[in-house]
Amino acid sequence: MTQPVHTLLRPPRRPGTGWQAGEGASRAERLIFVEGEHDLDGDGSIRHPDRLLEQAGAAMERVHRAVESVGGRPEDLVKLVVFHAGTTAEDEAELLRRVRTHVMGTIAPVISLVSLTRLWHDDMAVLIKAVAVDNSDGGAPRVAATPTDSPGWPSGGEFSHGIRCGEFAFVSAQSAKDAAGRMQHQDDIVAQARLTIANIARVLEAMGCDLDDVVKLNTWYLGAGTDTDWRRAAEVRSGAFRFPGPGATGVPVPRRYPDGGQIRQECWALRGLDGERLSRSLSWPLGHWDWPMRVSFQQGVRVGRMIFLGGQYSMDERGLAVDANDMTAQIDHTREFIRRILEGFGAGLEDLLEVTAFYKHAESPRGPPLACRRLGSAAVPLTEVPLGTLGLEGVTIEVEGFAVLPDGAI
Repeated sequence: MTQPVHTLLRPPRRPGTGWQAGEGASRAERLIFVEGEHDLDGDGSIRHPDRLLEQAGAAMERVHRAVESVGGRPEDLVKLVVFHAGTTAEDEAELLRRVRTHVMGTIAPVISLVSLTRLWHDDMAVLIKAVAVDNSDGGAPRVAATPTDSPGWPSGGEFSHGIRCGEFAFVSAQSAKDAAGRMQHQDDIVAQARLTIANIARVLEAMGCDLDDVVKLNTWYLGAGTDTDWRRAAEVRSGAFRFPGPGATGVPVPRRYPDGGQIRQECWALRGLDGERLSRSLSWPLGHWDWPMRVSFQQGVRVGRMIFLGGQYSMDERGLAVDANDMTAQIDHTREFIRRILEGFGAGLEDLLEVTAFYKHAESPRGPPLACRRLGSAAVPLTEVPLGTLGLEGVTIEVEGFAVLPDGAI
């Protein structure tokens, strides 16, 4: 297998961790993860209640500080995921413009906007997580890829549809828009899912990749938390990938997106610098939970030293919730599933670099449920996103993450 250009040999270990930790960030050599940043003050209050743009600016400043805390630079950002409470297309356009003013590099990162009715603080309007790849020595150059038939961004809010950085390829959240930016198939989520995947494929092609190179797919779709909702989009998403497919996370959003869309999808891919496909290994422990229908998605995918975890639920092998609607028990089950997947690669919970949890907010009235519960290192960047419901009935939490193999494990 071709050795990744971003060889994830870790810096010297800090006590109790297998990677470098900073202010809301973790780092494995060049790769940097930043947890969801916000506009909270030191007393736990929002400084600009419900003011989307002001909060976005403050969150981006915190993202910059987090990257710097592990020796990175703000201009090294390659990916942003923005969870927000905007309700109109103009809200999103203005949000893109505001975030763009805080982009310091010559190549804008990819970006994914996820519109929600609320975040985990009553006055919070935006939460921004990020990925950076340190290019301070010029050893990790990036190239933006924007296919000619991809819809444009609003003036002043331009981002990259795709960024290739060595063997890493990042794709912005795509929707069911044509090249002119017009939403297609307004009332048909299945057709929108097909077009969204086709748009992802075009961006990947512009970076010398294809769908078989995808290692992680994230989908945010309009749904009420029923198995039927999940199946409609999952069938199309899964069918786009040959076995073994990527790790995947799919969660429902409570309303149409401000642009009228019903689904948005983003991905990570890996392709060798020589153009050859990189080999991957899988971890699916005996007795692990499964989806209620056959899909190509995987529980854990490893390429080189990197491990990509698909979203983990508290379910059984038939795809039914275990300890339905009991968040405390489901967190324990989910943690154990993550531990077993990592163990299958020769890694452990201490090797997690980043964790994101989507949770049913009605079942966690005191706030983010993982904030005081340890999954791996106490310092692992953690982003928690409240939803009205999860994708499958009886499930209260879904947890995804990234890890790096310990030294000497390959």
